[in-house]
Amino acid sequence: MGPLTHALLGWTTANTHPGLTRRERIWITVAGVVPDLDGLGILAPLFTDGALSSIDGYLRWHHVVAHNILFAVLFAAVAWAVTGRRLWTFVLTLISMHLHFLGDLAGSRGPDSYDIWPIYYLLPFSDVAWSWHGQWPLVSWQNTVTTLILIMIAVGIVMRYGRSPVELFSVKRDQPVVEAIQRRLGGIG
Repeated sequence: MGPLTHALLGWTTANTHPGLTRRERIWITVAGVVPDLDGLGILAPLFTDGALSSIDGYLRWHHVVAHNILFAVLFAAVAWAVTGRRLWTFVLTLISMHLHFLGDLAGSRGPDSYDIWPIYYLLPFSDVAWSWHGQWPLVSWQNTVTTLILIMIAVGIVMRYGRSPVELFSVKRDQPVVEAIQRRLGGIG
């Protein structure tokens, strides 16, 4: 799945518990995207004097370094520690990261039918690769439909809780977005 879909899935997860603070929602949302930091292996030539090409670095590290249980638990522990040590933050951060992993197992295949992207979920304890041979391509109708469903859920959250994903960046900028959506859709239903 693409970064926008992962972010929307993380933000939706962060809004499953109405008592969370904005700061907690930000951490939970970031947890839905942060595993893809291992995609920065694409910058390998900058650090290896050209020994690895961009694609070699990307293919070697993406879905490896941050797509595993150890990274998920460590990230959730940091989120828990910096947001006030509430159990819900830890749990929803873990859930958000695992939804990212599931999304990648389901929908991140390359354009040819043999280009299945595994994840190494048990690293560093085991180097067994997990994959699903029904994995659909990254650019697929399934990922598009998933993103559209998440956008509809986000609109529902706007209507119910008065906040949008814009809150992740600015409360000030979020309010006009919320008001515009609520004004447009307020008469529906």
